[in-house]
Amino acid sequence: MMHTLRRLADGGRTVVLVTHATANIVQCDHVCFLSQGRMVYFGPPMEAFQFFGVTSGDFADIYDRLDDPDPKVAQQKAAQWEQRFRQSPQYHQYVADRQRTLPQVKDEAARAPARKRPRVNPLRQFFVLARRYLDVILHDRLAFTVLLVVMPAIGLMLLLISEPNWLTGDTPAQIQQQLAAELEAGEQSATYTIMDSSQLLLFMHALASVMLGLFAGSYEIAKESSIYRRERMVTLRLLPYLASKVAVLGGFAMIQCLLFLIVISLKVDLPDTGVLLPAWLEMYVTLVVGTLAAIVMGLFISSLVPNTNAVIYVVLGMLFFQTIFAGVFFDMGDTLSRLTLTRWTVEGLGTSVDMEYLNDLTRTLFQPDPQEVEKPDPDWEPVTVMTTTQEIEIPCPSGVILTVPITVPQIEENELVTVTETVIPDPVDSTGGPDFYIDYDRTTKHLFWDWLMLICFALAFSAGTLAVLKRKDVR
Repeated sequence: MMHTLRRLADGGRTVVLVTHATANIVQCDHVCFLSQGRMVYFGPPMEAFQFFGVTSGDFADIYDRLDDPDPKVAQQKAAQWEQRFRQSPQYHQYVADRQRTLPQVKDEAARAPARKRPRVNPLRQFFVLARRYLDVILHDRLAFTVLLVVMPAIGLMLLLISEPNWLTGDTPAQIQQQLAAELEAGEQSATYTIMDSSQLLLFMHALASVMLGLFAGSYEIAKESSIYRRERMVTLRLLPYLASKVAVLGGFAMIQCLLFLIVISLKVDLPDTGVLLPAWLEMYVTLVVGTLAAIVMGLFISSLVPNTNAVIYVVLGMLFFQTIFAGVFFDMGDTLSRLTLTRWTVEGLGTSVDMEYLNDLTRTLFQPDPQEVEKPDPDWEPVTVMTTTQEIEIPCPSGVILTVPITVPQIEENELVTVTETVIPDPVDSTGGPDFYIDYDRTTKHLFWDWLMLICFALAFSAGTLAVLKRKDVR
């Protein structure tokens, strides 16, 4: 192709070619190197080696002199090379001297009105950016697969450790039967509790949604920073750009959260009723809102990091923060736990599932040790009754005295006779579990508060992302 273009140029045509391919660049009469929007060289190709101090004879090595993974350093290097070029013989010979020979063009350019940045419809730009972003994902099989199967895959792993009753509990009769069976098997105590397992399962729900959002958004701005800077210098607006990312990733999040709950429901029974809506629907809304907040947090991280190499370390740190300070495993108080997305997500899930009810199902039966007690012998009689016959004289009116025999009882107390007997006390029944570190108040107000907090996080991170991107604008 380069030889064909060379023949066209030799025929009197002007050919302008933008390329990163350097194999046949010597076919050109002049070459222009741009870095960060600055012209850092213009002149014959072979003189570029001398100007940039490249001795290998490979034009690709010139890019190493100009580029840097850190955008700030790359901007500084571009400014330095631009200044160096303006002081070079090549600039005076191939740029400045030629401009002086074109006074008419210069005057006309001075009289021409300054070009204004064309106005664009933000809504139309949003749809164009969203469609372009979606097309990129659909043509990237790996990214498309990851954005569809991560949460369902996590759901399958959770099924391996979950029990069907972890989110609904058992009936009182079933609980009594389980406890009695354990005591009959020789256990001294038997406890029924699913509170810990239920809370841990819900925390895995919350952590999965936050993890999905963080990883989905944390690379998106950093990996296309060069494209963003070029488009930002033309017509790209910040709000449509950010909204297109959130909309596309949020759409995939809605699909993944639904698939996640479907997979979980294959083994784990979901409650029938929530606070206001069916429990599964409230759980779905909580997961989606939590994931959206995490997506925007990921975009905020992506706008801060200098390159994609630093993303994974920042995300891992955030995941540890979301795990340790969520208030599920440790009592962190209100301050730190309120700064985590996982706290509000698991609170919303627990409110819909009714964690307070599951905690109240906690019950312990304790069988005290058998006691040796002294009891009266069954054959022992407290007293012995004996009777004797006695005669008494009864005077009559006629002066006759009658002698009448009567029976007189005699009672003799017997000494207590006891026997030792083993007595098995009735089991001691204790109900209710420990207090939670976070609030699972089952009210509509509390559920809406959890959702509102997640939305506020999303808005705050959106504002932070826009502010960071605005500061990066090329002035």
